[in-house]
Amino acid sequence: MPDLGPKQLRVVERLANKLYDASGPRATPWLRQGWTVRQAWLKEAGQRLRDGESFGDRLGALRDVWGKIRLPRL
Repeated sequence: MPDLGPKQLRVVERLANKLYDASGPRATPWLRQGWTVRQAWLKEAGQRLRDGESFGDRLGALRDVWGKIRLPRL
């Protein structure tokens, strides 16, 4: 992730933190984890952002599908 600016790096770091926290209960907080553990989660977060798996993209896809659904008239 060397081509990212400071703002993008903060976004990746925040997403990695959220993914780590959501993966299950942990005894060690994110900030105290070593580089090996954090690097794996940062890679996962960067991949998700590159693949467009953000909430906004999923919400937009849901809106697209919902707009195509035709409900029968009662």
